[in-house]
Amino acid sequence: MACVQTQGTPLVEKAAKDRIGRAIFLYRGSATLVALAGDMNGWTPNEAFTQVSGTNLFYRADEYEMDTRLDYKFVLNDKQWIFDPWNPRRITGGFGPNSYFAMPDYAPPPELEPGPSLRHGTIEEFSFASRILDNERAAKVYLPPGYAGSRERYKTLYVQDGFDYLNLGKINEIVDAMIQRNEIPPILIVMVPPLDRNKEYWANADFARAFATELVPAIDAKYRTKPDAASRAVLGSSLGGLVSIFLSAQYPQVFANCAGQSSAVFADTDLEKLITAPKSDVRFHLDVGTYESNVSQHDLLAGNRRLRDFLQSRGYALEYREVHEGHSWGNWPARIPEALRYFWALPRKGK
Repeated sequence: MACVQTQGTPLVEKAAKDRIGRAIFLYRGSATLVALAGDMNGWTPNEAFTQVSGTNLFYRADEYEMDTRLDYKFVLNDKQWIFDPWNPRRITGGFGPNSYFAMPDYAPPPELEPGPSLRHGTIEEFSFASRILDNERAAKVYLPPGYAGSRERYKTLYVQDGFDYLNLGKINEIVDAMIQRNEIPPILIVMVPPLDRNKEYWANADFARAFATELVPAIDAKYRTKPDAASRAVLGSSLGGLVSIFLSAQYPQVFANCAGQSSAVFADTDLEKLITAPKSDVRFHLDVGTYESNVSQHDLLAGNRRLRDFLQSRGYALEYREVHEGHSWGNWPARIPEALRYFWALPRKGK
């Protein structure tokens, strides 16, 4: 408890296995049952704490890789979900805020920690009306620093669940930092929200056609973009990753670069039907967490490994990454720099 006052929880110590550590979670209170729920167990509160006899102190110790980062909560008496009271770290996700912890070797990329001198781009509204879908939605467009005063044309990143990537993922600040660090050239970001996520993102042919043949031409008409497939990329996570893969595979003449993060690929996903583009036309970046084997009862880790093997066996250009993390907005933003460098990295000075 003395350590908790200075370090917070969970407490971390080395384990007997190489590159494995032990995280010790603690709770003190009047509960009769305390359980851990989080990325580590598919948010199923079936991992109970042990009560120290004669006290109201509960503890649980689990082993994790030394670069693990996971979201979690405590569940009291099978009904009350709470933050870890001794852990001040919070992360906001699609279902609200959670506690999170990181093992000692976890290091966020520098692009996630921009300095005070960072130059920021601007964000403006863009209304997109689709005849194919018979609807209209408000998107947002990020313009890099210097756009207004230049005559240059720019590469463009299209983002599914665009408002989540903006509000939860801070994608604009990540790109600001990458531009300032001369990692990538200045780019535009088109952030598109779904209107009916389950309908549109399940490899929906009409949504893909509207995106590729209506939205992209509208963006090219209004902004100074580079109107070739190699200068466009599409990015998404979970179901957004699935529809991004579908988009690029069905319209490689529009999107030659695709990033799928924790993509919703399952054991029964028909990959032959999903991916039909010639292997020379699309480059893929895939990333997934090793703690994603039970996401709403789906094994996304196995699914993404299956997708990796499919793409490799057919000769597609592929960058594949597994990290010791979960299905979380604490995970996906950290992989954005990797994807953008893979697509559009600037040559390093002296190279």
